[in-house]
Amino acid sequence: MISSCRVLSPALLALCLVSGAVCAFEQADFNRVKAIYRCPGCDLSDASLTGINLAYADLSKANLSRANLAGVQLGQANLTGANLTGADLTGAKLYMTNLTGANLTGARLRDAKLYKTLLDGADLSDVLWVDGKNCEPGSVGKCVTRAEQKEDGVAPSPPQSH
Repeated sequence: MISSCRVLSPALLALCLVSGAVCAFEQADFNRVKAIYRCPGCDLSDASLTGINLAYADLSKANLSRANLAGVQLGQANLTGANLTGADLTGAKLYMTNLTGANLTGARLRDAKLYKTLLDGADLSDVLWVDGKNCEPGSVGKCVTRAEQKEDGVAPSPPQSH
């Protein structure tokens, strides 16, 4: 019996539905993303989005928790306020991607390519960072490793704008 549907294809979706397993994502949301690359606030949790070019996509406030985004092109995508908790972004391309206020708790970013990516207010607690280091709890806006923490175990505050 299949316990979850992580790979999206009509055959596997049908098998998932027949077997009684529950798919967390909304199929209509998945179809919308593939068709028009816009789905603010949609539910794509547990979905496999590998092989889909999501450059310039609007996924603001989308639920992408535990989604498989490994190797996905997300250049200039809008992921403002998105839930990426536990998402796999291994090797993803995040060029000029907006992750402002996104929750990346426990996400995997190993070997991801970040260039001019906006991380203001993004929660990076327990993220597996691009170089294989784990970000410590309280990492907001930047990955703070244990070596960078203050003596009291608290992550340093990001610089304040004046």
